[in-house]
Amino acid sequence: MDVIAAGTTLPGLAAKRATSTIPIVLIASADPVHAGLVAGLARPGGNVTGNAALTPELSGKQLELLREAMPRLSRVSVLWNSANPANTPVMRETVIVSTRLGMKLDLVDLRAPDQIEDALATVVRHHADALLVMPESAFFAHAARINEVAIKHRFPTIALIASSRRGEA
Repeated sequence: MDVIAAGTTLPGLAAKRATSTIPIVLIASADPVHAGLVAGLARPGGNVTGNAALTPELSGKQLELLREAMPRLSRVSVLWNSANPANTPVMRETVIVSTRLGMKLDLVDLRAPDQIEDALATVVRHHADALLVMPESAFFAHAARINEVAIKHRFPTIALIASSRRGEA
C-alpha cells in the first residue's frame, strides 16, 4: 500500500491537491482543520490523518514562558511564514497574548528558504529582546543558522525546530 508522509501543513496541502485516494499522514501540522486538510480532529474524513503538533494556544504559551524567564521582556521578533495557512490562527493567538502581556511583536516574514539571510538580518536590525521562531518545515533546514545568529546577538530564543547537527537545538 502506498502512503504519503507529509511533515507539516504545506506539504500536506500539496499532497491533498495531488490525490484523494492515497492515504496522507501528517507528521506535525499546526492546525489541520483551519488549513482545510481535515474536517475535524476527531473525524478527519477523506484521505488525510495524522498529528496536530502545535495548536495556537501553544504559541501564546511560548510568549508566556519567555516573559517568565525575562520579566522585563517588551519586544519580540517573530520569524514566521505568512504564506502557510496554518499560521493564521497561531499568529492570531500570538498577537492576543502579546497584547495581554504588553509586548510588541516585530513580524519577520520568511516565505522561502532562500530568504533566510535577509530575514535574519531583519531580526538583528529590530534589536528585540527575544526571538520566537514559529514552527515551519522550511525553518528546520536552517535551525543551525538561526541558532548561530541568536547566540551571536544574544537573543533568547524559543522555537520548535530541530537542528541537523548534534548538540544544537
